[in-house]
Amino acid sequence: MRRRHPLAVVVAFGLLVLAAVLFVPFAGAKPTAASTHARFTTIDYPGGFNTVVYGVNDLGTIVGNYDDSSDHLHGFVEHGGHFTTIDDPIAVQTYPGGVNDLGVIVGFYVDATQHAAHGFIYQGGRFTTIDDPNAGTGPYQGTLPQGVNNFGEVAGIYFDGNDNWHGFTYFRGTFTTVDFPGAGGTALGGPNDLGALPGYYFDNSGNAQSFVLQRGAWTMISDPAALAGKTFASSINDLGTVVGNYNDSSGLAHGFVERAGHYTTFDDPYAGTDGSQGQGTIGADNNNLGLIVGYYVDGDGQLHGFQLIGD
Repeated sequence: MRRRHPLAVVVAFGLLVLAAVLFVPFAGAKPTAASTHARFTTIDYPGGFNTVVYGVNDLGTIVGNYDDSSDHLHGFVEHGGHFTTIDDPIAVQTYPGGVNDLGVIVGFYVDATQHAAHGFIYQGGRFTTIDDPNAGTGPYQGTLPQGVNNFGEVAGIYFDGNDNWHGFTYFRGTFTTVDFPGAGGTALGGPNDLGALPGYYFDNSGNAQSFVLQRGAWTMISDPAALAGKTFASSINDLGTVVGNYNDSSGLAHGFVERAGHYTTFDDPYAGTDGSQGQGTIGADNNNLGLIVGYYVDGDGQLHGFQLIGD
């Protein structure tokens, strides 16, 4: 509901990281059975490969994507153990980024001609394309929604015609650019129902600086366990709890939760521990009931979604 990544630049965000993660399907790998360990539950699309989870709402509905046996990437919705594939009919790749409590899903798809990204809103079985007018239309450019709140406000990232990236919001047909002042690039996750926006930007030294933006005020988020400039905030719920990920000095990714200035690290026990190989745990989204979702990269480089029951 309030996420993505890494942008799923974003990372979604760890958000999300940028174009290479977003537009290149992950290599096929052997699927593993769903499993539960402590408070973590692994989420793997049945028969699929490299499952990534990006969003969750208060009803426990989860969205993400997976690769099939032919290395084609698909979006999915999961609720109560039931998985449904959702693919924009004009897409070659579909990336659902967030879902609200009304079942509205936002995300982006990659077209087959220019390999550009286009935002979508999926509701009632129908896809509607939304493109920021400032977004570029060339390869690896375009509009990448990351989340949507219960009022229908969408937030995410767009890449302009010069490959620069910017945060944006979309509400009732109007796009608004949101850039941290002086930043080299700004990424936004999905808004909560109070209009707070999580995200991060890159400073002049190339370091990521995370924030929550609300009512024009920028509140900085920096996990003390992170390597300087390596904290990525991706989600905030209505209680003000922030979820994201950070990299330590070895490059290993860890999930984090921030509540009122207090940081807690979480690591899926099945995640790999070699930061040089992009392994670790990525926190993507959290709902108002304490459920956290994201994905981890295991020791073989395979991706798996997870859900974590918070404290």
